[in-house]
Amino acid sequence: MNNIYVGWDSREDIAYQVCEHSIHRRTAADSIKVYPLKQNLLRQQAVYWREIDKLASTEFTFTRFLVPHLNNYTGWAAFCDSDMVFLTDAATLFEGLDDSKAVYVV
Repeated sequence: MNNIYVGWDSREDIAYQVCEHSIHRRTAADSIKVYPLKQNLLRQQAVYWREIDKLASTEFTFTRFLVPHLNNYTGWAAFCDSDMVFLTDAATLFEGLDDSKAVYVV
């Protein structure tokens, strides 16, 4: 199973819900797990403690960089902004990846 971490902002919860729905609608239920990057929960878990940046455009401006840690530095994971809509199977993102590479960017 692969993980997709989606940026979450309390001002745009509906965007996250649409993104998550589009992933689940087009992807086999057991192939992808979706996690919202909720800054308030990451703070409660003592995973994120950076001071609030009033210039950050979203609550996930910096939490996106926690994905390797949240994925236990193992396997492949993807991050996407909450305003994305998946039109095809999200599992295809993980096909053919080269383990000699540390990061892919689209």
